[in-house]
This record gives sequence, structure tokens and C-alpha cells, in this order.
Amino acid sequence: MRTIPLTVIESVTCKKNWHTKIQNKEIRDKWRAEMTDSAISTDNAMSGPIHPTVLEWAFDELLHLAGTVCKANGIAPTTAPYVYQSDSLISAHLCSQLKQCVRALENFTDDALDYHPGTNKQVLDLIHPSLFCLISNLSRVVPEPLPFRPHSAWLQILGKGEVYEIPMPDQRGSEYATHSDTYQWLPSDITVGADGQSVSFDSYINNLHPYEHEGLYTCLEAILGRFIPMFERVLTDLRTPLARRDDAPETDELYGEFVYDGDGDSEDERYDDWYENRVPKIKEEMKKFDATKRHAVSAETLSLAGRKLQVIVKMANVRLEGPGAAFDGGHWHVEGMENEHIVSIGIYYYDVHPGLGESRLHFRQPTCEPEYEQGDTQGVEAVYGLVDEEALVQDVGAVTTMEDRCIAFPNVLQHKVPGFTWKEGYTPNEGEVGERKILVFFLVDPTQRVISTGVVPPQQREWMSSAMKDMSELTQHFPPEIVEQIGNKLEWPLSLAQAKEHREKLMHERKYFTDASTEQYFERPFSLCEH
Repeated sequence: MRTIPLTVIESVTCKKNWHTKIQNKEIRDKWRAEMTDSAISTDNAMSGPIHPTVLEWAFDELLHLAGTVCKANGIAPTTAPYVYQSDSLISAHLCSQLKQCVRALENFTDDALDYHPGTNKQVLDLIHPSLFCLISNLSRVVPEPLPFRPHSAWLQILGKGEVYEIPMPDQRGSEYATHSDTYQWLPSDITVGADGQSVSFDSYINNLHPYEHEGLYTCLEAILGRFIPMFERVLTDLRTPLARRDDAPETDELYGEFVYDGDGDSEDERYDDWYENRVPKIKEEMKKFDATKRHAVSAETLSLAGRKLQVIVKMANVRLEGPGAAFDGGHWHVEGMENEHIVSIGIYYYDVHPGLGESRLHFRQPTCEPEYEQGDTQGVEAVYGLVDEEALVQDVGAVTTMEDRCIAFPNVLQHKVPGFTWKEGYTPNEGEVGERKILVFFLVDPTQRVISTGVVPPQQREWMSSAMKDMSELTQHFPPEIVEQIGNKLEWPLSLAQAKEHREKLMHERKYFTDASTEQYFERPFSLCEH
């Protein structure tokens, strides 16, 4: 029952610019009327018409949430804790520039494109941190930050540095490895302007050549700058404990009290029969919405203005091709490993084919065992949605991933993209490709510094070969073909084939980490045995 108001809220917040529309009483009444006669079903809740007090409570919270939305950038809270969305964060002009710049990463023959392993060519990686990542006892590191601008200075350090070994903390007592002693995603160093909304890259983005894609760098700086206020909201919320929306009912409220009207063995038998067959009754009505309970503690917004930060950049296209195509979806996970210190993720859905079906980004969090009466199987399921021997995990909401939407969330929540297919009623042509294109920023914990592209010279052999063609000391003495052959013979940097081999090993390592952390932290079994 207690999940139904959240389902109502989620059905509204998934709408584009909901926080503006809900201020219109006519629209608000229309939405309320549509839900009044609706039957909402949830995994562990009753289904049927929604009680008027539940709708009133849900719409009161929606109005409260709408009042917290920043009018300047449309950053709005969602049903999921610490998760924010905006449909107006990025201007149409900036989005158009991004699409134009990205074409240079997409316009290759199919055999030259980098499809993510294991996705049956349905996920096209344009920029991915698993490729040419930091590799222990192989990657080179220089003692001082690399010059990023001007470009001429940056060229001088290609191939330089000392071999680096990733330090491994003492993990004795841990049931599974949270750090990797072999691999690490490489973030870029950035500086946030004093205004808190402008960003400049201080080091290259791994797998994005800074000369060949200078225009894309400019776009990414502008977009990342717009994400800074969203990250600030997420990080502020992480320091602000949330209160319960509602108090759990006592056992007597669920079942009532057994009335004794006699004594002796027959009365004991009657009590045993009542106890074995009692059915929990949760009150359908809800109390008035209390904003102080929704946000029990207010915190001063954490500011990132003027800070030196680190971010990891990823760009990918999820693709369907032709009639009958379907994307299977992903799995529950958090991003990265502990030595990468990813604290928050920002995603921009900048281009979505109109024929694709709806897709949502789902979130969940682990939970602890509640207080309950021994053996009260039905009550625990009715109130908390917990079933004996099933996972102690709570689904906390989902966000629709529509075009132009930006989402930011903390890396303490697991997230998952379910499968999707073509929109109902839409018939694609043979060979037609529908894509959902995303830009992702992984924000490194501002209190931590990790090895970055600021001290790791580019590891792409292709970049070195390209730079050698511009070196006058070589081109003056050798024809271009010989210079190219020299570049191909280098033992360092890595070839693309070598980088892909390491990517496979990194993915295997992280699959084990994800499976272990999910099993031991997010999916610990709930037991109704004696406690």
C-alpha cells in the first residue's frame, strides 16, 4: 500500500516539464481524474481504485516538489532519493552543436566502429573509459601534470613517463575485492569557474583526440558546466538524511486485538486459530502531506564553484535495427570500482529516435531488516514488501529517458536499464536504425584525487603515429610511408588490438565485482527466522 503514492508521483514526474504543467489547476485536475478510477498494481501492494487521501497526499507532495525546481535550469527532484532530472538544462543550440561534432566519431565503415563486447552490435561505443585505461605495470606516468594547452607542448610528452604500479590497499577481512590492482578508468582534470556553471578541461579526455575533435571538447565543456548545479544538488542531498514519508503501523493496527471471552483450553485453541488465520488490514487513507517530514533536515548547498575536479567521459549509442529488433537491457550495478571513487553520474539523452519505445532508468538501494513480530510473514510483506528468503532491497523509482532529458544520481544507488523495442504501432523499414544516444559524466569524489590523464601520456599508438607525421626531424629524412611503419613498430604506446584485450580482462574483473557486491550488499536475503 505504501508504494502506491510513489507510483502516482512517478507517473507524473516522468512527464516532460511536469513541474510547470502541474501548476495549472486544469491540467492537475485532469491528471487526478485519470488516476481516480485507475487500478495501480505494484509488486507487493494491493491493487484497485486509489483512495482519495492517497491521491491528495501524492499531489500535495508533487506541488511541494515543483516548488523546489530551479526555474533557471529546470533541475527537478524525482521519486528516487538523491536523483534529479531536467528537460531544459541544455539549450537547443548547444545540443545541435553536439550532434554535429559527434558525427566525426560515427562516420566510419561498420568494421571500423567500436561495438561494445557482448552487445550483439546494439551498443556503439564512441568514447569509453575501458579502452586504453590505466594498466598496472604497463602504463606510464609522469611526475608533473602534463601541459594540455598549447598543443605543441603536449606533443613533447607522448610516450614519456615511468611504468606505474597501481597501489593495493589492505583488504583483509573483506569478502570480495572492491579495489582493482590491475586496471583503472582514467578521469580528466577540470576546473570549474567561479560562477559554478563553466568548465575547462585541464587534461585530455581518454579516447578523444584533443586536436582532431577540438570542437567537441568545446561542446563538452559547455554541457559539463550545465551539469555542475545538478551534481551539487546530488552531493548536498547525500549529506542530508531523508525522513520517513510515513510511519509503519503497529501490529495491533494491522490485526486488531484478540478478544478473550472465556478461559480454558477452548479459548487457547480459539486464539491459536485467530493467530494462524489473521489477515493484515492496512488503512487505505493517508494523513495530510507534511513537507517537514519529506525533507527533515535542510543543508547548505555544497558548492563546486572554483574547484579542481575530475570526471570520466563516456559516449555511446544504443541501437535497434530493422523490424522485430529488441534491446535486452542491462543489469543492476554501480559504476566503477572503489579506486576510481565515482560519487555521482550525469547522463544526457541528446538524441532519441522517435520510433523507439519508452525506456526508463531504474534505481534501487539495500535496506535493513525492519522491526516486526516474530513469524509475522503476512504483515512484513504487506507493510514493507519483504518476503522470507528474498532480497533486502528496495526499488526507489525510475526516470523516463526521453530526448533532451538530463539525469544526475549518486553512485550509492544501483541502476539498471530494462529492455525496450520499437514503439507500439511503429513499423520500421528493413535496415532502419533507431538510436538512443547518451553522453555520460562520471564525477570523481571531490575530496579524492586519482591518477588521471593529467599525468598519464596518451596510450593510443595511433595518436603517436599521427604525431610523428608532424615531427620535422622525421619527415625531413624519411618519406611518410616509412614514418608510418616506424610508428607501427613501437612497443609503446598500445595498439588498438592490445587495448581491446585489456578491455576484455577489465570487463571480466568488474563482472565478478558487480556480481559479488550485488549478492552480498544489495541482495542479502531477508530471513524471518528467530531474531
